[in-house]
Amino acid sequence: RLVEYSQHIASFFNKASNSFLSDITLLPMCALAEEWLFRWLPMFIFFTILGVFIKIGRVDDEKRSKIEKYGLAAIVIISSVIFGLVHGNGFNILIQGVSGVIFSMFYLRTLYRRREAGKKHKVQFVPLLSSTVYHTLSNIPIMWVAGAICGIVYLRKQRRARKQAEKSPVLEVAV
Repeated sequence: RLVEYSQHIASFFNKASNSFLSDITLLPMCALAEEWLFRWLPMFIFFTILGVFIKIGRVDDEKRSKIEKYGLAAIVIISSVIFGLVHGNGFNILIQGVSGVIFSMFYLRTLYRRREAGKKHKVQFVPLLSSTVYHTLSNIPIMWVAGAICGIVYLRKQRRARKQAEKSPVLEVAV
């Protein structure tokens, strides 16, 4: 039994090492896709529309700061709620929604620091990169814990199945 158990553990870690390599490549790509969809794209659309209204003279500097402040707050809340919903049920709105707000704050903090430094670009890749790095780093422990839980559940199911097989009578067929 000890040999079988060690073989199960070895196969689990072999799968985990393959999974680790895929996690290293998939986690940043998934985080980048989510950050692009839930942070960059809504804010890009907002700033583009705001820029059009500024150019045609519908929005002055006083209105701009209020529109920017409340508009960004609305975008952060709405995109974070949608981010939570995409990840699952209503409970996920709380967990991933809060993390979505945190990722948005990283994005906006980097965006405004770059603006203050005089680095204005229409396409803001550096804020996207900062929120993506934070998103990826926050997902790594979650994926490892989920993998460990799945491994433990798998081993327990294997142990139960083995015990069940030992308890069930073996039917012999007469030839």
